[in-house]
Amino acid sequence: MLVCNPRKWAIDKFLAAHPTSDTWGIRPYDAPKFAPGQLAIVRVDIDRRSLAERQGRKPLVPGIYAICEIESSSFPGTGANDAHWAENAGRAPGWPTVGIRYLRNYLERPLSVERLRKERPDVSPRLLDGFQAASFPIEAVDFHAVLELLGEDDESIVGAPMQNEAPTLDRLAALESKFMNASPEVKMRIGKSIERGPIGAEVKRANNYRCQLCEALGLESIGFKKRNGEPYVEASSCDACPPEGSRITVCYKYRDPLRKPPSRGSLWGRERKN
Repeated sequence: MLVCNPRKWAIDKFLAAHPTSDTWGIRPYDAPKFAPGQLAIVRVDIDRRSLAERQGRKPLVPGIYAICEIESSSFPGTGANDAHWAENAGRAPGWPTVGIRYLRNYLERPLSVERLRKERPDVSPRLLDGFQAASFPIEAVDFHAVLELLGEDDESIVGAPMQNEAPTLDRLAALESKFMNASPEVKMRIGKSIERGPIGAEVKRANNYRCQLCEALGLESIGFKKRNGEPYVEASSCDACPPEGSRITVCYKYRDPLRKPPSRGSLWGRERKN
């Protein structure tokens, strides 16, 4: 959870410009917990600005105004004193900071705390009552409760797959390391881009388009041929196969049994069902 006091920083003016990325100062205690690929919601506190301070804009109702993806680990910020900051309210250089990407902007239709309290009184009291800090953690169930009230799909919220990445297995290993602590939704997005992209094709070629599970069971491991003459097989990842997250190729018979929401350790988002 990222928290904004509009009296210190005019988030309404900022969001009106439809930003795509920015940085956010976070609570020092939370700094070690931030990692690329995590998702965050932006909560705006009570708007105590005067009419003059709002420059004629309507006061903001307390609520959720944006969903972001964390793009970096914490780093010492260079200071925050742009035009949206109130006088003497900016952050000093060195304050723990993370890079963020805006996925959704709800300036025109925020999820008010009043509605959240009425429809989901079971969520964290910090989410309902606020917390005097720039950031604080919330449970996944609370995050998804917010998504549901916003009418969002938790699989599509993260947007399109990553593009322009080098199609190598070394790049895949780097992605797995970078996004080890990413949210399940982000892992699913990256996993789909890998499976359907050049890296997935490289895994298939390396395994000669064979279903490794069928081969291990002594069954025919070459599937039906597609129109281009290439045997059908899918590149996937299985957390049950050591080492965790190993990349394997499977035929259509084993595709669905391997699929479930991604776990913490698997970038590809594939794990055998119990």
